[in-house]
Amino acid sequence: MPPNPSNPDIAGLPAGSSHHDHPAHGDWLARRLGAELRRLRAELGMSAYELAVPGVLSDQAILNNERGQQNAGIKTLVRHCQRLGTTLHAVLDAAMGGGRP
Repeated sequence: MPPNPSNPDIAGLPAGSSHHDHPAHGDWLARRLGAELRRLRAELGMSAYELAVPGVLSDQAILNNERGQQNAGIKTLVRHCQRLGTTLHAVLDAAMGGGRP
């Protein structure tokens, strides 16, 4: 796809992509991270309610994290990852494509 001179933020994106799919978009990482958290939870066959820890990590916070709708703090993300049996580092690595650009 040729660069879009009218919008340099989406230049070079595949056809059908939106500016939300571009790393320059502010919510890009939150959505990628959320998708990976959701994938891991589905792999475990757990609901957000089952993953929640009363008073520590709510099912609503889990769902908001997975949708990329909440800018969760590091502590919340670490707890979320611990409940999934993984680390924040591993989730970030997977969300970023395993270190591939």
